[in-house]
Amino acid sequence: FQLTAEGYDFECVYVFDQHKSAITGIDMSWSHLYTSSDDGSIRVWCLTTYSIQRTLHAGARVKCLYVDEAHEDEETTGKAEGRGQAAAGGGGMEDDALKVKEPPCGYMYCGLTNGYVQKWRIG
Repeated sequence: FQLTAEGYDFECVYVFDQHKSAITGIDMSWSHLYTSSDDGSIRVWCLTTYSIQRTLHAGARVKCLYVDEAHEDEETTGKAEGRGQAAAGGGGMEDDALKVKEPPCGYMYCGLTNGYVQKWRIG
């Protein structure tokens, strides 16, 4: 895909303006926009209404951001202890009944100026 010099018009349709300092990272999923800032916060925006869904305070300036929404791990599904599978000859027991709780939507990672990387659970 190559953008030609002609034939495309660009128009600013919305300004996300709630951070108090420079934006340092932007990531998105199918339904949300995630922004990080030197103000030490991460904001989660709804892409349908453009409203802030959550404001997270990291405790230091946030320098980068990565969202992994497709992540599912053993901690939430019980597979680490073999609880995610029906027992042999269990008479039709369903996997859903064995789950500890619903899996989260994923995780968000942010790099801070103090040298730490924080991992936040989404969901």
